[in-house]
Amino acid sequence: MGLTCENENYEEHAWFYRQPTDFTVLSTKRGRNCCSCLRFITVRQPVLAFTCKRPSRSEFEFKFYGYKEEAVPMATRYMCEKCGDLALNLNELGYCTPPGEDMRQLVKEYAEMQKPVENKDGESCDYSFFPIDNTPIPF
Repeated sequence: MGLTCENENYEEHAWFYRQPTDFTVLSTKRGRNCCSCLRFITVRQPVLAFTCKRPSRSEFEFKFYGYKEEAVPMATRYMCEKCGDLALNLNELGYCTPPGEDMRQLVKEYAEMQKPVENKDGESCDYSFFPIDNTPIPF
């Protein structure tokens, strides 16, 4: 799980996406599958819509779309309401939630990271606060 969605090395990526900030209604002619859990989303249900684009690759694309980094539009990816809610919450905590990742698995990883760790005395410790000498404070 990434700590941020920012990446300065654009050349490595095959495509880019815009992180949605709120739910919209699925307004396509047919339903879609959630890009996270693969559940079927029916028309007019709330979804997170990820607008995806990629760089131009051929001479035709350069002429048609230009030389922008995010020039060629790709199919929009949709996330169901449950996965979208998890994605927005993780995003608010500062984690990157790319479309295609299983949000349920990312939440499990986040919960695992937040578990308290036992110190050498067997007491539960929270490592979110460290005093100057870097010893954990038991809670």
